[in-house]
Amino acid sequence: MRLILLFCAFLASADAFCQIANGPVATSQTANGFCGYEADSLLENQIRFLIRQRLKQKSEGKSLRANEIYRIPVVVHVIEPTTESSLITDAQINGIITNLNDAYRGQGYYLGSPNVEIEFELAKYGPDCAAYPAGAITRYDASGNATYVAKGVFSTGVTWGQVQSWVTWDKDLYLNIWIVNRLDNGAAGVGGPAQGFIGAASAMKAAHDYVSPHEVGHYLGLAHPFPSLDNCGCADGDGLADTPVLTSYGIGSICEHNGACSDAAMALINPCTNTPYGTIQKNIMNYVNGGCDRLFTNDQLNAMRTTLETYHETLLTSPVLGPAAPVAAAVISGPDEFCTLDGFPTTRVSCICSEVSSITRNGSVINESDLSTKPLPGAGNTSVWNYTLTCANGLTASKSITFYNPGIRNVVSSCSSADNWQVQFENPRNYIVTSSAGVVAGNTITGISNAQNATVTIADAEGCGNSIILDIPCCAQKVTHTAQCAPAAANGLSAYYGLTNFTFGTINKNSGNSQEDGANYVDRTCTDVAEMNSGNSYPVSVRGNYVNSHRVKVYIDYNNDGVFTTGAADNELAFQGTTPGGDANFATGNIAIPITAVRNIPLRVRVLADPASTSDACTIIGYNTGRTLVNYGSGQIEDFSVTIQDPLPVNLIAFEGEADSEGIKLAWETAQEDGNKGFEIERSPDGLRFETKGFVAGSNTTAVKSQYTYLDSDVQPHLRYFYRLKQLDFDGKFAFSKIINVVNTKDLATFYVFPNPIIGQEFRVAMSSAANYDLSLIALNGSQVPIEKKLSDSSAGWVVKGRQEMLPGLYTIKVRNKVNNEIRYLKAMVR
Repeated sequence: MRLILLFCAFLASADAFCQIANGPVATSQTANGFCGYEADSLLENQIRFLIRQRLKQKSEGKSLRANEIYRIPVVVHVIEPTTESSLITDAQINGIITNLNDAYRGQGYYLGSPNVEIEFELAKYGPDCAAYPAGAITRYDASGNATYVAKGVFSTGVTWGQVQSWVTWDKDLYLNIWIVNRLDNGAAGVGGPAQGFIGAASAMKAAHDYVSPHEVGHYLGLAHPFPSLDNCGCADGDGLADTPVLTSYGIGSICEHNGACSDAAMALINPCTNTPYGTIQKNIMNYVNGGCDRLFTNDQLNAMRTTLETYHETLLTSPVLGPAAPVAAAVISGPDEFCTLDGFPTTRVSCICSEVSSITRNGSVINESDLSTKPLPGAGNTSVWNYTLTCANGLTASKSITFYNPGIRNVVSSCSSADNWQVQFENPRNYIVTSSAGVVAGNTITGISNAQNATVTIADAEGCGNSIILDIPCCAQKVTHTAQCAPAAANGLSAYYGLTNFTFGTINKNSGNSQEDGANYVDRTCTDVAEMNSGNSYPVSVRGNYVNSHRVKVYIDYNNDGVFTTGAADNELAFQGTTPGGDANFATGNIAIPITAVRNIPLRVRVLADPASTSDACTIIGYNTGRTLVNYGSGQIEDFSVTIQDPLPVNLIAFEGEADSEGIKLAWETAQEDGNKGFEIERSPDGLRFETKGFVAGSNTTAVKSQYTYLDSDVQPHLRYFYRLKQLDFDGKFAFSKIINVVNTKDLATFYVFPNPIIGQEFRVAMSSAANYDLSLIALNGSQVPIEKKLSDSSAGWVVKGRQEMLPGLYTIKVRNKVNNEIRYLKAMVR
C-alpha cells in the first residue's frame, strides 16, 4: 500500500504549484489541473521511474542514507526593480532560511510537526567556484525592464522563464529561489520539482514566512491535499494515506474551502469523509489562513525524502557548501542501464567551476534537454548511447548507458497434444517470464489448453516489462479447412510487389511487400477473421505495393473443401481487378455472399496481389524479364478467414454519413425488414473500438423500403469518426453493418487546437479572421518556446511549428487579438 500511495504523490508533482497570498484563492496557473499530473509529461515519467526504483530498494533494506540529515545548498536571486532600494535585505533572506529549517526539523513555530531531517543552507561557492562567505545571494538589476518594473512576473509581466534567463545557477547543484517585486497571477509563490520556486518579496520577508515551506514542499514532490478540479467534487489531491480526501478547489472556484484551524473549524464535518477535518487544517501544503500552516504528515515526510534521494539526488553530493572550495570537474550522472518502458532517464551533466561547452551523444552534438530522451529498441533488444561532456575549461567526462526493452525472441507456437499447445522462445537477457496459462519452465510454456490464449509478461528484476498475447495457433483451433495447395513463387521475393492492405468486413490488415514480410505466402486465417451474413454484399479493397500495378484476385472457399473452384458452377473467385498504380493503388469492388455458402465455421479467404495476370490461387508468377539480374520477383498471397452466418432479417441497401453545421448526419435505407427491433448507432475513433451513441427504432416487419437518420452532435472539429449499425431483432439476435467514416468539418469553438495531443512538432490553431490574432507558445515553466507560424489557406487559421524540439508535456498557447489586445489561453499536450 505504501508503494502505491507514495507513487501517486509523485505522479501529482509534475507541474508547478502555488501558495496563494492572503487566503486560498487559486491562480490562473491552476486551470486544467494545476496540481494534477499529465500522464505524458517528461518530468512525471522521470520521477515515476526513480521513485519506484528507490522504494523497491527501501523494501529490500537498502537504505542508502537512512537517518541522515540532508543538507540542501540554496541560492537566492533577488530581481531588483530599482537601483534605489532593495526588495529584501540579506538579514531577511537569512530569516527565510531559518524559517525553512524550523519547518523541516519540526521546531520553533512548527513544533509538533515530524522532523523531516532536511536542512537548508546558503551555498558558500558559486558556479565558477567564487566564494560567498556570507552565503549565496545574488541581486539582478532589472530596473531597465519596464514590464517587470510595472507588472512583475507571470500573466501580464515577464515570464518566469525570462527571469531564469537573467540569472540561474546549476539546478542540479543548487535549490534556486527567485524573489521578485510581484507575481501578477495572484500567487505569493509558485514552485515545482524541475525549477525551484519564485516568490513575492512582500509575502516572504515577514517574521513568519509561510510561502517558502509550502513551495519547497512542491519542489520536493508534494501536491496540495485537495484536487484542482472545477466541479466541487471530492477527490484525493496528493495520493497520500494520511491526508484526507477533500473538496476540489481551483481558479475562480465557487467551491467551499475550509481555511481556518480553530478548534471549531477542525471539528467541522468534511463532506468527503463525513468525519471532522482535523489537523489537515494545519497542514503546510493546504490552503489555510495565516497562523495555521504548521504541520507536515509522516507520509509527506517520506515522500519528500524519497524525492531528494532520487530526482534531486545530485543536490546531496553538491560540493558548494564547503568547507573546502570545490575542485574543478566534469560530471555526468545517471543510470548505467535503463528500461525504455519506464519513462525517461535522468541523465545530467555538470561542469564544476566552469560552464558546459558541448555535449555529444554517439558523436553528435545535443542540447542539455536531449539528455532526457531515449531510444526505442524492439522487445528483447538493446541500444547503447555514449555521452561525452566537454567543459569550457577543457575538462571532459564520458558515460555509456545501455537502454533495454524486456522481451523474448523467436516465439514459436505448436500443438503438443490433441488438447494442448505450447510455446518455445529465446530469452538472451534472462528476463522473468510469466504466463496466464500453462506452465513456464526455462524457455518453454507447456500445457496451454486449446481453448485458451496466453498472456505472457516479460520483466526485469525491478518489475519493468511488457506483455504480449499469444493467440491460439491454428492447429489448436482446428478451424479452416487446410488448403489443397500451398502457394508457390518461383521468382522469389520482391521489393516491388505484394499485398499491402486487405479490407473486407471487419478485416483491415496492413502489411509489407513480399520482401518486407519475408514471404510470398502469409497465413493469417487464425488472427484476421470477419463475420458476415449470407445474402448480403460487402465492399472489398486490395492495395498493391507502392506505385506498381497489380492483378488482384480474392477467393473464398465457400464449400470449405480446401479447393478454390473457378468454374461456372460454384465459382469461388469472389473478386478480381487491377490496381491502377500510383498513390491510390487500390482495386475495390463488392463481394456478394451466396446463400449456399457453408455457415458458422471459418472459411479460408485467399487474396492474391501480383503483376502477372496468369497467377492464381496456387501459383504466384511475378515479373522476370529473363535477362540477367532483371528479376523483379513475385507478389504475394495472404490467407484470411470469414465466418458466414444466417441471412439478416434486415436487408440494408444503403448506409452513409456527412458532416454539416449541426454535426455528423447518418442516413441508411432498408429494402425489407423481418422482426427488426431497431438499430444501435456505434462510433469509433479508429475503426476498431466502438461505443454505442444512440438508438433508432426499426419498422418491425415490412416489405417496403424504409429510411432512417441519426444526428451525432457530440463531435469535435476536424476529426475522423467511424460508424457502424448494430441491427437488433426482437428475439435478441443482432448483426453489424459495414463500417463508414466521416470527417467532421463543424467548428465547435472560436479557437481550437488540433491535433491535441500534438504528435511531432507541428499543429494548427483554428479560428476565424486569423490575421487579426497573434500566437505565442509557453512551456510549463513559463518560458516562451520559439515557433514558426504561418496563415493557412484552409479553415485551420494558423499552422505552427516549433523551431526546436518540443519536449513531451503540457503547453499553453497565448492568443492575442491585435485589434483590442484581448488575450485567450489554450492548453495543448505534446506527446
